[in-house]
Amino acid sequence: MTLTETSPLTAAYFDFLSRCKTGVEVCDFIHQEALKHGFADASAVHDGGRLKISLRLNKRCGILLSIGDFANIDKGLKLLATHVDSPRLDLKPAPATEKYGIGTLQTRYYGGVRFYQWVGMPLELHGRGQRADGTSFSVRIGREADEPVFTISDLAPHLRHQPEGGPKNSTTITAEHLNLISGLRGSDSEAGRPAKVFETLLQALDLKPEDFVTGEFEAVPAVAPRYIGFGGDLIGAYGHDNRSCTFAALHAMFDIDDENGNYGFVFTDREEVGSQGIHGADSNMLERFLFEVFEKFGDNNYFRLRRAISNSVMVSGDVNVACDPTWSGPTDENNSGHLGKGVCIAKYTGARGKRGASEADSSLVGQMRNIMIREGIAWQPGELGKVDFGGGGTVAMHFTRQGVQVFDMGPPVLGMHSPFEILSTEDLKTTRDAYAAFLKDFTIENPIA
Repeated sequence: MTLTETSPLTAAYFDFLSRCKTGVEVCDFIHQEALKHGFADASAVHDGGRLKISLRLNKRCGILLSIGDFANIDKGLKLLATHVDSPRLDLKPAPATEKYGIGTLQTRYYGGVRFYQWVGMPLELHGRGQRADGTSFSVRIGREADEPVFTISDLAPHLRHQPEGGPKNSTTITAEHLNLISGLRGSDSEAGRPAKVFETLLQALDLKPEDFVTGEFEAVPAVAPRYIGFGGDLIGAYGHDNRSCTFAALHAMFDIDDENGNYGFVFTDREEVGSQGIHGADSNMLERFLFEVFEKFGDNNYFRLRRAISNSVMVSGDVNVACDPTWSGPTDENNSGHLGKGVCIAKYTGARGKRGASEADSSLVGQMRNIMIREGIAWQPGELGKVDFGGGGTVAMHFTRQGVQVFDMGPPVLGMHSPFEILSTEDLKTTRDAYAAFLKDFTIENPIA
């Protein structure tokens, strides 16, 4: 059976998922698409009037901004925010080991990973960094059909039994079992030398061992996005969390062309590990990017810049948990998202008694609800599971520390954080539509009375 009826939005999403397996690749994609849609880069000289600009920080995070009314920027901006990182396996600085003639690369998991899901999975290896001579390198192995992949071996079920009175034979997969099989050593290897398998890899990539110490290398599933089941309603892929929201926000930015509005799209890194660091939302990135904008307009008024941030309203775009027919116990069917029922709007996040939560004022979500009803956009409530069962956070609480008013909105996903998550095509569309409606119709009101 071949599914031929694919909407332009879904087709574009398939292409995006296939081309962007890492956060760096997502950032580069956003920047290149922005340039095609009339955004300038950081080096552009502003000659007055509307400013459309794409800014990045170390190609790990960034912002698209459209400033059509700089004179009133201190009244706030309408912002979309997502994160570009997904759970993955990062290589350790000195990853190479060899035993029984089999080469392996040791990893450290990144984000909320369930270890067993990554065993027996074909994996791509992506990386970047600088050599000793200052030249940059980029690695991407396993994407094309004629390229090798990596994988993690599992214990044969025949060896799972525990002899009575014998030593404990643990079959539990731990983080230290997540080692990538990288090849088989030839018989001519000399004892005491570096692992021959790793030498072969270094030669193929024109790298040295220290390049792995200083570079960034990550393993991601070597699985292409596919339709799931009949009807073409479900998409299975790696990285719906949070590529779906990032894709929807990007298209919303391009769909709305407001000559006089002040609005933007912030894309951050490191959300899956807490958003700390210079590339995460728990930094001054928003202020840092707006410094560049103010400088383009010849304005160095820091008080005005801070007021612009504090008066802004933001949609934190992140996926939500969908009710699962197989694992129904931890979700609340009245308050958790349902596939195909529309974008989820979340007034708060956090866990248990709303700990670690960002909770939006009812006026924000109320106004957004009314906009979606008026525009005929399907929406639903979204909570991360039953009380004391689930919970989680987004970038929302980090931007609220800077004074931005934030609420969460994104599609429900099945199998979140697995190597092959499930998303509804209808929920992708309503997410894009909701983000565009926010940028177009939301009215910023001064919260100070």
